[in-house]
Amino acid sequence: TDTRVKIIVGAVVVKAALETPDAAAKLAGLLRDRVTRDLDVKDIQQLLASLDKKAAKNG
Repeated sequence: TDTRVKIIVGAVVVKAALETPDAAAKLAGLLRDRVTRDLDVKDIQQLLASLDKKAAKNG
């Protein structure tokens, strides 16, 4: 159950962040601060690129 909750919450947060430049910037920053394991960092690179692209539309 805990894993399922994490998946659902994560999906909602990512979807919302990809729709709003400010949220995209905040989530990208949070991920860069908190995700430190090399394998995990590698796995989120595509998401970070998408978040950065959305965040760039903020200005």
